[in-house]
Amino acid sequence: MRYGTPVSSRSRAYVEHSDPEELVSVTHRIRKDDRDKHVHYWFAPDDKEPRHEKYPEVEPGIYNFDAIAYESIILGFYSAWAGPENKVCEQDKIQKRNVISLGYSRDGFHFARPTHQPFMNVNETKGAWNWGNMQSVNGVPYHRRAIRFTSMPAGVGLARCFGIVILQQAWLLCAAMGLYR
Repeated sequence: MRYGTPVSSRSRAYVEHSDPEELVSVTHRIRKDDRDKHVHYWFAPDDKEPRHEKYPEVEPGIYNFDAIAYESIILGFYSAWAGPENKVCEQDKIQKRNVISLGYSRDGFHFARPTHQPFMNVNETKGAWNWGNMQSVNGVPYHRRAIRFTSMPAGVGLARCFGIVILQQAWLLCAAMGLYR
């Protein structure tokens, strides 16, 4: 869940409780200014997050984090927010920028990110399927030695929906990250 820290208001935390009903109750009553003993810091953006070249003063954040099991590891999809804030986006008539990068875990909690290089980058051309704001869609279907990654550009209708990225190169990336042998 989104969690504010001195590093970033776009950090991540998790909630744990022995009683599932109480866990849901705790999660629903959390506020920014109220710390709870059941909420625990998980991770924050680091100094390697990509920055928006037109708004370099904006501190990047983790906009969203998805993870899914794939063979013996868990793939993490980091949607790194590079700004700008919504009011600036409206004024400049642009999308806020989210770029997806990958990480992996063997235990589901501790994730490694050997690279912060964008895996699914944005295109600044208005109308492009990946214009401005990428969102990961959880799932990694496998077909004929190709991993198919899907992504949904935010704020678009079904006419431009689901830019499906079919990548033979994904095998090279996964092999480089030690995820496929």
